[in-house]
Amino acid sequence: MSPSVYEKNRILLEILNDFCRYAKEFLLLKEIKGIKKSVNFDIIFEKYRLIYTTDFDNLLENDVIISFRIPDNIKKTHEWIELDTLKSCTNNILAKHFLNFIKRYGIRIHHYKTTSTNNVNELQQIEEQLNAILLEGNGKKYSSLTISK
Repeated sequence: MSPSVYEKNRILLEILNDFCRYAKEFLLLKEIKGIKKSVNFDIIFEKYRLIYTTDFDNLLENDVIISFRIPDNIKKTHEWIELDTLKSCTNNILAKHFLNFIKRYGIRIHHYKTTSTNNVNELQQIEEQLNAILLEGNGKKYSSLTISK
């Protein structure tokens, strides 16, 4: 028997909360914020936001959308992680950490590269994200943070 929509939502909210704790404690992203709303959850780090939602009306340009089903028009304008289909399309480093993190729960999501990765400005943004996530002081890069161009 498949879990109800309510159960899926409850479980995902717990996973997102766990991810925020993981990001603070193990990725050492002290500035990360998890904001739980009634049925939504925002994860904010610097100028980027992962947003779990079922309401696609008030999205920001750089948002990475996490949902069970995402409309095609949203997929064309945003990076996304779709849980029912186990597919994603994102270059956001925080989103990639989330995709690695949820493997702990047995959720494996197939990743598609965004179509605009040849854009120099986008590649520079990705590099800035990567640099922001490096641990302060020791300069180590984790292998999970490697981005191929």
